[in-house]
Amino acid sequence: QWIDNPGTSIRNPLDMASSFFILDNHKPLFKRLDLEANIDIIGVVMAIEYMGVAGRKASEIANYVLNVLTLAFEEVKKPIIIVFPETIRAKVRLDLERKITKAGYPVFPSVERCTRAMNNVMWLNRG
Repeated sequence: QWIDNPGTSIRNPLDMASSFFILDNHKPLFKRLDLEANIDIIGVVMAIEYMGVAGRKASEIANYVLNVLTLAFEEVKKPIIIVFPETIRAKVRLDLERKITKAGYPVFPSVERCTRAMNNVMWLNRG
């Protein structure tokens, strides 16, 4: 019901497209993903360049969005990983990365690095 805007996809991977900026969507979405038996881990890829349209307010908006996401993540029991792709907005990205890492969530600069880290953890924990 919350993913009905153009460009969205409810397949794997889930793509919220412009619905990502409807911040009231986050808590119910992550709660639903947390309840889904076929999902073991939740990965969030955030491309902050979308916030660049806000110009000088991009950092302020990005911080607000990050706060909303962090509140939604707090109610999730499944592991959550974050990917902030490296962009030309390195300072904004690094500030956001520090905040989400401080909140206890791992952050990676690319999907490849993220999947490599998950693979290493699975390999080390095999038993």
